[in-house]
Amino acid sequence: MTILPTTTTVTSYVGDAIGLLIDPSGLSRHRAVASINSALGKQLLPLLEAAFVRKQPKKLLLLPTYGKLPTTSLICVAVTDKGADAYRLAGARITRELRGANMKRVGVVLPTSFSVTRSDEAEAFFEGLFLGLYTFHVYKTVSPADRIAKDVQI
Repeated sequence: MTILPTTTTVTSYVGDAIGLLIDPSGLSRHRAVASINSALGKQLLPLLEAAFVRKQPKKLLLLPTYGKLPTTSLICVAVTDKGADAYRLAGARITRELRGANMKRVGVVLPTSFSVTRSDEAEAFFEGLFLGLYTFHVYKTVSPADRIAKDVQI
């Protein structure tokens, strides 16, 4: 897997999916969610609120874009807890969803809280991306190397 920084806007990214780390308490303040929401005709925010803001919230939501964005899918991962473990788990969830859906290229939108002072959370997120790729296939006859994500753009 290759991790590449990019300056592409979230609505012009071309790939298999866009990964969004979502803080359910701040959905309306998330700039990437706002721009994707307007591109999808104001349909994203109500879906995210229904999925992530309720008694038993989901942790991951895979949504199609129906051709309204250059990418085919959105992978929205809720990060409800603060700390390195929550971001490590979010990174692993994104990678496992990529592998399960046989996607090869994803763009991940990092939250604005990732800064030099919170580098432990950013490091944990990238660890989770790599740890999510792990598969135990010693006893398998065919290697699943073709199902591993090739590019992750941040």
